[in-house]
Amino acid sequence: MRRWFVPLLGSIVLLGCASSSGDAPRGSEDHGATEPAPASQSPVRTEPIADVDASFAPSLPSTSDPPLLQGDFEAPSAACDGWRGEGTHTLRSVPPHSGEYACRVCTTSDAPDSAIENRAGLVPAGRYQLTAWVRAHPTRPAPEGASATIEARTASGTRVVTAPIVVGTDYAQITVTIDLEAPADVLRVRVGALSPAKAEQCILVDDVVLERVR
Repeated sequence: MRRWFVPLLGSIVLLGCASSSGDAPRGSEDHGATEPAPASQSPVRTEPIADVDASFAPSLPSTSDPPLLQGDFEAPSAACDGWRGEGTHTLRSVPPHSGEYACRVCTTSDAPDSAIENRAGLVPAGRYQLTAWVRAHPTRPAPEGASATIEARTASGTRVVTAPIVVGTDYAQITVTIDLEAPADVLRVRVGALSPAKAEQCILVDDVVLERVR
């Protein structure tokens, strides 16, 4: 019995050496490829965060002012949501740019100024922008062009800025901007047919917005 003990012990020692050669244990074999972390990745550092009482957190200022005037023409009305017709007759109509309705603006005569208009009261100095979406009425004659206008009445006088657009069979946006170095008593805005427009020519106007942008 003694002469078999030593070789057997030597085999056990050799097996122990082979299992410690750096190979992964059988139970931890890798069965799928994994992308290694980038070599330049630095270890994540964590630092304690001080307790903050939310009730004393400062409120962030608003990034933009609410619109001064809007016209989406969705509410039922005899005209178009309080937008007064000037040299026109107005009515809710389709197709809209958004929602369910637009405002149909038709000239009543060969008037040089036929539009829907609205007004904002006292406003501070700044930049003001008027945008509107306009297209030809699908079943009525249309003028060749339309325009959007901002008229500002200030202490130094009245300023008027107008932007024209060609009227097509799809909605297109008109944008007009005015910079006021001083407050204005009134901002008057108009969207309508570009002169010379003939009687009973119609456009559709939708999504009118007047806002301060700076």
